[in-house]
Amino acid sequence: MTLFYIDRVQPHETASELIQRKGTHKYRFNPAKDSRNRKVRGLWQRGERFYAQIRVQGEKSARKIPLEAKTLTEAKEAMARE
Repeated sequence: MTLFYIDRVQPHETASELIQRKGTHKYRFNPAKDSRNRKVRGLWQRGERFYAQIRVQGEKSARKIPLEAKTLTEAKEAMARE
């Protein structure tokens, strides 16, 4: 006999209820992906905005800096400039 455990899922729970219950935001930082669904190194997306991830010497965590870009191509060019 095999038992299956499902963590934190309630029957008939909508996505908005799940978001409220978990305390997470609607828009999270997701890795930016190219047309072949490969991750672009150092580039993140949150909603419609792109962010470059950089590490500052002496700090433990990385920072995400917003880019003035609307498309993935523009975001790659903006990241290369900075």
